[in-house]
Amino acid sequence: MIQEEIIQGLKEGKIKLHEIEKYTSIEEAVEIRRLFIERITGKKLEHISKYSISMEEAQKKNIENPIGTIQIPLGIAGPIKIRGEHAKGEFYIPLATSEGALVASVNRGCSAITEAGGATVRITGDKMTRAPVLRTESIEEAIKVRGWIQENFRRLKEAAESTTRHGKLVKIDPILIVGPYVYPRFVFTTG
Repeated sequence: MIQEEIIQGLKEGKIKLHEIEKYTSIEEAVEIRRLFIERITGKKLEHISKYSISMEEAQKKNIENPIGTIQIPLGIAGPIKIRGEHAKGEFYIPLATSEGALVASVNRGCSAITEAGGATVRITGDKMTRAPVLRTESIEEAIKVRGWIQENFRRLKEAAESTTRHGKLVKIDPILIVGPYVYPRFVFTTG
């Protein structure tokens, strides 16, 4: 199938964006998606079409329906003196950001910490948390939702872990209720 046939299939809804690789290489699929988006939006996207990463590797790990890449300026802060169990010495911190003055601010913090003798660092636990807010109709409904979360931990664990190779859901605790709002804290290990 050639590019124009695939783009036409996308326009007609006969082909989905995630199906393009069935008909062509990953690199060409990236180009076809981008051309499709350019045509339906009327905007040129040539700046995202030049990249040095392997889109095949990226798609295996952390992107779906790729259309290109963007560049983010990368600055460096430091050095910062670290006194840890596993890391000791002075380290530089790369920061990718488009926020003005962020690197300078972090750099000042690194200087202050280093001048004060450095940061003592200890790993006290391997965890990453996510805390969504669920809005219900009433406090009674919020209590029911909390109960459902507690009763369906295994189902939630399976669903969460199906989306990543890295995170393992350990617990959902606490599950706070404030009026009609439910605040479950999902705790994952990542190591």
